[in-house]
Amino acid sequence: MRLLYRGLRNPFLSVLAALLLHASTSADTVLVEGPITLDDFGNEQEHTVQIPDDVRDLSGALAIKVTVENHSETYCRVESWIMEKWMNVNSAVHLPPGQASDLTIFLTRHNDFLGNASTLFPEMRAMPGGTIVHWARIDLENDPKTISFTVFAESPVNLEISNIRSYGTYKSPQEMAAQDDFFPFIDQFGQYKHNDWPGKIHSEAELRATISKEDLDLNNHPTPPNRNQYGGWATGPKFEATGYFRVEKIDGRWWLIDPSGCLFWSYGATGFDFNFAETKTEGRENFFEGLPPTGRSQIRAIC
Repeated sequence: MRLLYRGLRNPFLSVLAALLLHASTSADTVLVEGPITLDDFGNEQEHTVQIPDDVRDLSGALAIKVTVENHSETYCRVESWIMEKWMNVNSAVHLPPGQASDLTIFLTRHNDFLGNASTLFPEMRAMPGGTIVHWARIDLENDPKTISFTVFAESPVNLEISNIRSYGTYKSPQEMAAQDDFFPFIDQFGQYKHNDWPGKIHSEAELRATISKEDLDLNNHPTPPNRNQYGGWATGPKFEATGYFRVEKIDGRWWLIDPSGCLFWSYGATGFDFNFAETKTEGRENFFEGLPPTGRSQIRAIC
């Protein structure tokens, strides 16, 4: 099953169009088989397609995937969600012109169906095996599945949507915990032990190598020219130096001003320290490999 979609931008909502894919037909929609082209697709229009039978029951899947391809010369963002009443699971993908990507919607589970999972994995909202706990969830076995797509772009786009499929194999927390030698499942570097992936650290030597690789990348991608010690625009307009970062409205537009009075543009992370995102170990000691002795903290510099 493949769909071709062409939409025009809605100037009031900044939404090009919405394409709805339904698991079952209704009196107001038409069953579509094979490729179609939708011209001047309006907000009230609705089209239904038959979702493959092997995707109907998602109880054993980690996610649902859809391949989306941008046949336009315009960059766009495609948002997608599976809706049940007022609850949904969702995802999005950014597509440069002429590129395709898989849009992946990870599925959530509700505490009511997880038995003693909170005892096995206390204070975890995402658990090994693919469990993501959230109050907004859909019935993964019985309810008809509606997949909605909304496109955001600056000009008309042509999208191809295809290959709706389930992804991955879900295992319950109980199945994971019952495996031989599952605990501890977090290694000394804070990584999941039982899978491997590109970039995973296996030794202190590999960790040191990543530092060298990062240093090389920083040397190859220096900061923009004409920046001061704060990252402010050193050769740009100057304003009052207060010794602090602040905001100021200049010619009707708000700006960040650095401590020396230079204009400043903030993009990305601004800092980090050891107080953010603490991981609790008390009561979960069996999760971790290589914890320091009880009552002691251990921070070692690898350099």
